[in-house]
Amino acid sequence: MKVLVALDGSTQAFKAVKFVSEMLPDATDVRLLTVLSDGLNSETETPWGPLSDSRERAAQVASARVEAFGEPRRILEGKNARVSATHRFGYPADEILSEARAWNAEMIIVGHRNGARRLLGSVANAIVSRSPLPVLIVPND
Repeated sequence: MKVLVALDGSTQAFKAVKFVSEMLPDATDVRLLTVLSDGLNSETETPWGPLSDSRERAAQVASARVEAFGEPRRILEGKNARVSATHRFGYPADEILSEARAWNAEMIIVGHRNGARRLLGSVANAIVSRSPLPVLIVPND
């Protein structure tokens, strides 16, 4: 099985990785994906801190990838998953769906951070409504 797991640095994304490691069969192919919006400006906060300017973007993305992919990769590889990782720029829902198509994923797994007021955030909602693949949303506690 090929599973795309979208990571955003949140606790819920980490829970999605734990779900994959505990619930999916051994030897699952897992692609870890982070997405940073192209529309971010110098005042924008990311889960890994402020995005200063385009010259610093590469360094911040590299730092984000190490943080976002390090522990999840160790957890999944410890469960005999075959793990790959990538990063994209753009609107997160578009990029998650595009990566799923390009990689021929069979399932998409995402976490969401919203409280009880809304069932799904805008990214999770867009993925669920547009994906031809099964989508698993790992909820907030």
